[in-house]
Amino acid sequence: MAYALLREGAWEQALGVYRKAAALFPKEQTGMVNTALNHAALCAVHTRQLGLAIELASMSIEHNQESEYRESEAGEAFCYRAEAYLMSGQVGAAMADLEQALELDRHLESARWLKGLAHYQRNELEQANADHAAACRYDERYAVSYDTHGDTGFLYCADKRVDWDRMDAGAIALPARDEAYWLNYMLHDESASLARVPDEYRTDALCREVVRASGPDKLGYARHLPDSAFTREIAETLIASSPAWLENIPPRFIDKALVLLARPGTSGFALAHVPAPVADFDVCVRAVQCGESIASVPPRHVNKALCMACVTAHARRLEEVPPELIDDDLIAAAIAHGDDYGFDNWLPGMYKTRALLELAVGRYKCALDAIPGYRVDAARFAYAEQRYGQDADWPAIVARHDCGAIERDPRAKCVTECWSVFWTEPFMLAQIAREDEYLAPYEIPDASFTQAVAEACFKRHPVYFYCIPKRFVTQAMSDTASQIDPDQIEHIPVAQRSKAICTRAIKEDAAKNLALVPLALRSVKACVAALLDDGDQRLVPGAIYYEVFDTLIAKHRKQFDLGWLYLNRAEGAMRATPRRIGLAMEDCQFVLDAHANEEVDEDDLAHARHALALCHYLRGDMALAALWPQTPEQWANDEMQHFAEPLEPVDFDSHRFDGLMEDLDTLVQRRDYRNAMAQVDEAERMLAQAGCGDAVKWAHVLDKKRFVSLELGLLDVNEAACRAAIARLEPETLWCYLPEHDVIRHTLRSCYLRLGTMRERDGLPLAELEADLALIDKALALAGPAQDAGVPDPFREGHAALLGILAAQQPSYKAAYRRAAALLV
Repeated sequence: MAYALLREGAWEQALGVYRKAAALFPKEQTGMVNTALNHAALCAVHTRQLGLAIELASMSIEHNQESEYRESEAGEAFCYRAEAYLMSGQVGAAMADLEQALELDRHLESARWLKGLAHYQRNELEQANADHAAACRYDERYAVSYDTHGDTGFLYCADKRVDWDRMDAGAIALPARDEAYWLNYMLHDESASLARVPDEYRTDALCREVVRASGPDKLGYARHLPDSAFTREIAETLIASSPAWLENIPPRFIDKALVLLARPGTSGFALAHVPAPVADFDVCVRAVQCGESIASVPPRHVNKALCMACVTAHARRLEEVPPELIDDDLIAAAIAHGDDYGFDNWLPGMYKTRALLELAVGRYKCALDAIPGYRVDAARFAYAEQRYGQDADWPAIVARHDCGAIERDPRAKCVTECWSVFWTEPFMLAQIAREDEYLAPYEIPDASFTQAVAEACFKRHPVYFYCIPKRFVTQAMSDTASQIDPDQIEHIPVAQRSKAICTRAIKEDAAKNLALVPLALRSVKACVAALLDDGDQRLVPGAIYYEVFDTLIAKHRKQFDLGWLYLNRAEGAMRATPRRIGLAMEDCQFVLDAHANEEVDEDDLAHARHALALCHYLRGDMALAALWPQTPEQWANDEMQHFAEPLEPVDFDSHRFDGLMEDLDTLVQRRDYRNAMAQVDEAERMLAQAGCGDAVKWAHVLDKKRFVSLELGLLDVNEAACRAAIARLEPETLWCYLPEHDVIRHTLRSCYLRLGTMRERDGLPLAELEADLALIDKALALAGPAQDAGVPDPFREGHAALLGILAAQQPSYKAAYRRAAALLV
C-alpha cells in the first residue's frame, strides 16, 4: 500500500502507512533491515519533516547496530539521514553518514551525489566535481547542478494527495502496452527487467535506448539482449565490467582484443565461452587472472609464468597450481598478494616459514600489508626497514601498522593491522580488554606472551586456556580451568595435575581422561570408573591391577564378560610384587570350570590353559607345565611373563600437532610432497621429543611418511619408515570395535605389504620369498571386524603374484595359489 502511494507521489500519505508497517517489524530480527523505516525516512525528507526523517533513519540504524553482518540496504538509512542533515545545515554529520552509506553499498548513487553536495557546501570543489561525475556515470539524472539543487527532490515527483476510495476502478483506462509503454517502463521503473518486455517489442531501437540510459554500471539488460541488438561497444562495456558477461556476448565479438579488456583480479571468466582458436597463451593467462581455474587451461599453456599470473591476481588459487610447479617464488607471490584471512585459514604452515615471509617482503612491498600484523616481529621489521626504509612511502607504511593506527580506528583489529614489533605489554593488555575486535589468546605469538598477558588472557577467555604457553600457566589457572571444564586436563601441565583436577577429569569422562592422570594418582576408584565407561585396561598400573579387577568382580561382574574379568584378575596376581601365583591359578581354574558350563568362549579357554601352564612353570612343576607345549626357553620369554606398564602422561602440544597434521593432509591432497615431507618430519620430531606413546598419533604420522617418501622416490626412507611403524605398532593390542585402532591396522597393513613386495624376486631363494609371503599374509589378516569386507582387496594381487612364483618353485604352494587367484576374478 505504501509503495503504491509512493509511486503516485503521495509522500505524506505513504509516510503514515510506512510508519505503521515499520511498527510491525520484529524487534528481535536485528540482522535484517527494517526497510519500512528507511522508506518512511525518505518520505519525511521529501515532505521537509527533517527532524522526523533523522529520527526514523536513526531508528533503522540502531535496529541493526548489534548485527555483525550489515546488509547493503542498511546504507539507505545513513543516506536518508545524511540528506536530512544537509538540508538542516549539519554538513559534518552528513559527511560521516555518507561515508558509512557508501561503505555498506558502493553502488548507492544518491549517496555519491549527496557526498558531492556536501563537499560543494564546504567549498571543496575538486572533490565535489569528482563525486558529481561518479553519480552522473551511473545515472544521467544526476547531471543537475549543485548551484540550483540542494537535495535529491529532482528525482521524484512533487507531493500530492490521492483519494482512491472515490475512484471507479472500471473507469480507469490502462495505457496500451506497445513499444512506447515498454520503453517508458524500462527507463523509469527501478525494478525493470528486459526479460519482461515481450519479444515483439524488444526491438533493436528499444534495446539501444535502454543501453544508452543504463550507463556502464547497470548492465542487467545484457542477459536478455537480442543478438541483433549487440554491438562491439556493448561487448567491450560488459567485459570491462566483469568477465562473467562472456557467456552473454555473441561469439562473433569474442576475439583476443576483447578478452584482454577483462581486468586482472576480477572473477567469473570461463574459457568455455572463448572460441578455441582465440584461446592462446595470452588469453589463458588473462583467464586465470580473472577467475578461471588452472585445471580448465589446456595443459600446453600451463607453466610457471601462467601460474604466477594466476596467483598474483588470486592468491588463494595457489592450491590449484600443479605440485611440480610450486616453488618458493609462487609461495612468496601468494603471501604478498593475499590477505590476513587467507594467510591464517588456507595457507599451510610450511608455506609460512621465516625464509618464505622474508622472500615475499623482499620481492613485493605489498606483502607488508598482506602479512598479518602478528607475524611482523622485530626481525622481520628490521629486514623490511633495510629493504624499504629509504623509500618515500616507508613512513606511511609504518604508520598504517603502528599502535596509533589501532587507536585511531576503533574498527581496526590489532592482530591483523598492528605489527607485533610494536606490541608493548600495556598495549596488549588494553587490546585484550577491548569489547570489540579484542586480542584473543589464540592470536598472540608465543614470543609476545608475558606473565601479565597470560593472566589477562586467561581471565578474559578461560575457554582458550590451551593457547597459553605452559611456561606461563600457574597452578591457580590450572585449578580454575579444571573447574570450568574438567576436560582441560589435557592442556594442564603434568606437574600441575593435582588430585582434585584428576578427580574432576575422571568424573567428567573416565575412559578418555584416565590416560592423562599421572600414574601415582590413578586410584582403584578411578580405574574402575574408566573400565565401567569402556576404557582401556592397559592404562591400569600393575600395582593396583589385581585390586581393580577384584572390585569389578565383586561389584560389577554382570556388566562384563566373565572370562575377561577373571583372566585379567589372574594377570593382576601375576603382576603383583611378589607374584601371587596361587591366586592366578585359582582364577584360571575358574575359567576352565566356567567353560564347562558354557559361560566363557574358546579364546578365554585357551588363554586360561596357557596362563595355568605358565603358573606351573613358575612353580617349577615342569610335568604340569608340559600340558602347554613350549620349551624352557620359550617359557622364559613367554609374553605372559612380561607386562608393559602404562606410560606416564607427558606435556604435549596437541593443538599444534593437530595443526601440523591438518596442513599435512592439505599438502598431500595438493600432491606437494616436497613440503609434505618436511611437515611429516616436524610432526615426528614433536612426538619423539615429547616421548609421546600414543600409538594412533604415531600410526598417522608414520603412514604419511611411508606414503610421501614413496611418492618422492626416497626408497631408503620409505623402507625405514615401514620398519619403524612395524616396530612401534606391532606390539599394540588391537581391539575389535575401536575405530581409532583401524588407523593402526591400516598403517601396519600398508607397511607389511610394502616390505613384502618391494624387492625384485628374480633369483631370490625360497626362504626369502617365503619371508615376503609371511609379511603379505600378515597384511591380509589385519582386517578389523567392523571394517568393510573389501579392505584386503588391494593386497590380493600382490599376494597371488608371489604365490605364483612360489608355486613354480615349490609344488606345495599350488593349491594356495589357485585359491588366491580365484579371489581376483
